[in-house]
Amino acid sequence: MQRTPITKTVSELITTISGTSVSFHPHSKWGGEEHRFRTYRIPVHQRFYKWNHTQQKMLIDSIITGFPIQSLVVVSRIDIDIENPRAYYDIEDGQSRLTTLWLFINNRFAISLDDEETCYDDLTMETKMKILNYRIPIEQVEFTGILTRREEQTMITELFIRLQMGKPLSDNDKYHASDHEPCMQMLSYIKSEYNATIEAYCGKVGEGKTKPMLSDFCSAILSVGHNNIEYINSFSENYEIISTPFTAEGKTRILSFFANYVALVSMRVPTGSAKIYGKMSKFLGYCVISYINDPRQFPQPHLVWYLQEVVNNAKFVPTTFHDLAPGDQRNCRPLPVHRRSMAILDAYNNRGQEQPDNMSLTSSDDEE
Repeated sequence: MQRTPITKTVSELITTISGTSVSFHPHSKWGGEEHRFRTYRIPVHQRFYKWNHTQQKMLIDSIITGFPIQSLVVVSRIDIDIENPRAYYDIEDGQSRLTTLWLFINNRFAISLDDEETCYDDLTMETKMKILNYRIPIEQVEFTGILTRREEQTMITELFIRLQMGKPLSDNDKYHASDHEPCMQMLSYIKSEYNATIEAYCGKVGEGKTKPMLSDFCSAILSVGHNNIEYINSFSENYEIISTPFTAEGKTRILSFFANYVALVSMRVPTGSAKIYGKMSKFLGYCVISYINDPRQFPQPHLVWYLQEVVNNAKFVPTTFHDLAPGDQRNCRPLPVHRRSMAILDAYNNRGQEQPDNMSLTSSDDEE
């Protein structure tokens, strides 16, 4: 890895020609043709812009008054998917700073200046030049000795995750940044096959700002694909296995599991019911445990019974759960999920004595 520190002025980064930015545009995230004309691009694994007005004003004030700001970190790339390949830079750290600058220069928000709310166009020429001539530190990263596109993407994901340490990056975000890895590739295929059913009973997996349930489904894929309940776990705990390819047998297990899981939910849960069936800490996790224990018998009768009880009463909790330790009642870790699954089996075997229990267990801190 080669790191080169440089600086560029705001005007070099937010350059416009006939009103069109040729260096950077906040809406040119990967997926549209316009992004191919930008020198600095927001890669697909980056999170959505979230800065509030206070953060926006602080950045602009820092630039006007000459305070230093944090360096951008960009990765040198070559766009080989166009007729004439060209160099560009993926922004791995600093998209919010560049987006804020672009928004202000294009009069999308105002700052307090001399007790007045002032847009960029209303600034004096002197103040405008302070902004445009402000030099932003940039660290350019180039991967040396990388042989394949996959190796390059793996290094980029590693860089992105390391840069986000200490920031509120969820497991969903981390899996989203690893969209080239085997578990994410499998999830993409599963969604292409069953997306309507998954969306109807679980929700929009991996979509929107929070990318909900992405970690749940990836954890299920890893556990079933590698036939190991230890991967009912967080991204950091699963980090070493995420890049491990699935065997042909593992892929078959994954496809078999999700075919049966989708069939079970779609047959037993009425359309329009609450979308509560996609969490590894709950029903999806219990299904994974049961499938790994005995794939030939999946779905086992106790799972079908439990699902029907939840359909009848979304707050249903087997009384056997209350014999478990508090952590085992709620945590999304291998042993707690396994113990709850066994408690469901016990409740099923003693269902003649099972009394309805509407007490909702406290949500786990492990859940997104």
